[in-house]
Amino acid sequence: MLVKSGDKFPMTDEVKTPQSGHATPVNLKQAVKLARRYFDDIYVEDKLENVLLEEIELTDGDRVWQVTFGYDTERVLETPNSSLFGKSARIIRDYKTVQVDARTGDLIAIKIRKV
Repeated sequence: MLVKSGDKFPMTDEVKTPQSGHATPVNLKQAVKLARRYFDDIYVEDKLENVLLEEIELTDGDRVWQVTFGYDTERVLETPNSSLFGKSARIIRDYKTVQVDARTGDLIAIKIRKV
């Protein structure tokens, strides 16, 4: 199934989770959509480039969706020869994990994901 931006996912859709076997009100697709909305709302001023979905995991006893997004950032690097050749900019990939409550869809946290 192809998911497009703006697709609607009714909150009544439920999915059985492998760990507990019980249904969660927020399924995987809903969690990703909510996480991206929270991510975009928080970082609207930063104009992040090349934002991509990297990881999805249902954790903490099926209570928390952890959705990780990666994005490109340009950083100026200083090297020992910076004074001779000037500073250079380099594209670095950074990651943030958005934690979404699997029962309510509420934002729990946005954390730096170190790799």
